[in-house]
Amino acid sequence: MENVQEAKQSGFEMGVNAPYSLNYLIYVQNIFLNSRNQDSKNPLFPYVDSSNWGILEEEYEKTYKEVWKEALNKNYDSETYDHHWNI
Repeated sequence: MENVQEAKQSGFEMGVNAPYSLNYLIYVQNIFLNSRNQDSKNPLFPYVDSSNWGILEEEYEKTYKEVWKEALNKNYDSETYDHHWNI
């Protein structure tokens, strides 16, 4: 197995840039899905009680799709949108 120095010199580099907005939307979606599947043996992260959040079941999916599409488009149009770059 290569050591860290050898890996650095190989020229192979991998980066992961997940925008905050999409991470947050997945977080909110998991809360919603947990509220619908309360009997699940494997709830999604985060495991919070959302009963007092006021998430409207009938409007949630439609609104979520609209917000997801808008956030995705903004992230696609600008690689620096909603990222925290340490330069």
